[in-house]
Order: sequence, then C-alpha cells, then structure tokens
Amino acid sequence: MNILITGGTGFLGRALVKHIMDKKGVRHNVYVLARNEKKLIDMRNEFRCGIICGDVRDYECLQESFSDKRIDIVIHAAALKRIDVCQENPFEAHKTNVEGTINCIKACKEMGIVLCFVSTDKACMPCTTYGATKYLAEQLVRREAEYTNFRGFVVRYGNVLDSTGSVLSIWNEQYEKAGIV
Repeated sequence: MNILITGGTGFLGRALVKHIMDKKGVRHNVYVLARNEKKLIDMRNEFRCGIICGDVRDYECLQESFSDKRIDIVIHAAALKRIDVCQENPFEAHKTNVEGTINCIKACKEMGIVLCFVSTDKACMPCTTYGATKYLAEQLVRREAEYTNFRGFVVRYGNVLDSTGSVLSIWNEQYEKAGIV
C-alpha cells in the first residue's frame, strides 16, 4: 500500500511514519509531504521514507504527488495548529486548515484515494480560530463522504504530552519559571 502523510514532519506525522514503518510483516511505501526542507531530509535519513516538498495549499502539487506515487491513502495531518498563531493569523489558518483540506478532498476524490482527515478535540463546540477551521474542515470531509463517491473519514485526538505547542509543555515551563501555573 502507498501511504502519503501531509504534514508528515510534524509531531503526529513523525509518530505515524515510525509506527507504519515499524510494523512487522507488513511493508508499506510511506511518503511525507511537507514544506520544511530540512525536516524532510531528516525524515528520509531516519525512516527511509519518500519525501515530497510541497504544500496542501497547492492543489496542483497534490494532484501531481498523488498520481506520481500512485497513492492509496492520504493521512491529512498538515495544519496550522497553534491556537495563538491561528488567532493572530486567521486568513493563514483558513488557507491551510480549510482550503488545504478542500484541495486534499478534491485530489483524493478525483483519483479514488481514501482520505483520513486528522482533526482535534478543539473542533468540538469551537471557540478559537483553530477549532473553527478544523470543525469546518471536518464537515467538508463528512459531507463529501456522505453525499458523493468520495471515500473519506475524520479522526480526532486531543493534547498529546510533549507534542509541538502542547498546553502541557506551556504549563510545565510556567511552573519551572514561577513555581505556579
């Protein structure tokens, strides 16, 4: 099976690549699509996975990448996920989290590829830009899967200890500096 992970150089993406590549008795071709060149090279060196320097905001890039590698499933983990950054940059959050997801849906639907959209617990009754963009992206994936021939689904997860931007890391830093949270 050919698996492509958008945002594959991030905390979750790295963990997914490691998990998939470590599976005993099963061999998948794993490709990582991300924007950061250094992190892509690090991924290739560490995991021996395929790398694609690209952006989910670029539909043509997704089309080309999906067809060139004959992808069977896309795990769409690319996102702007820091709540503070999304609050300060709502247009950028929308471009990546919503428009990037629309691009993934369109490219996957066009090529008959399964899409696993990675969302967040912040999408439940959202009160932040991050949560709102992820909620909207969830609804787009669900609607397409329900009313068209698109094969897609949504998974949600919450705060992960020591992940990039985790509130737990912030609280730990506050406690170390001031002795309080």
